[in-house]
Amino acid sequence: MPDTLARSLRLFFASLTGRGNWFPCVPPQMCQSGAVKTLFAVVLLSSLAVAQEPSLRQCRTEATRWRIGLFDAQGEADLESSPHLSAEDLMKRSDEMAECAARFKKNTFLEISRGYYIIYQWRVYKFVGRHNLLQQFAAEDQAGQR
Repeated sequence: MPDTLARSLRLFFASLTGRGNWFPCVPPQMCQSGAVKTLFAVVLLSSLAVAQEPSLRQCRTEATRWRIGLFDAQGEADLESSPHLSAEDLMKRSDEMAECAARFKKNTFLEISRGYYIIYQWRVYKFVGRHNLLQQFAAEDQAGQR
């Protein structure tokens, strides 16, 4: 397998550069050690890695863990339930559960996705308020800047 991949990469770069050398090195001494080729192959292969879609089992496991404490007694998102999570983490969880909901058509996943998104929106709203940007937002929105 590695020989096939290396051969494919050599042919690909030879076609790009129009030379037999699979990687254009300047100065040529850089390629003699093979370190540049190895580094480039690692970078190329890592960029080709594709994120796998979550399985139903993974979605259920995450939903079970992430649902704990997310909603209050009335079933609404508890806006203060996840102070330990960053805004980025809130969005990652929301996105993952939305992907699970779309893939497996389960409302539970969609509810959890919405819960985390509502908490994210609440934090943005509080940030805008703390920095006195609500009036500026309202004025610009009224002026049609959307």
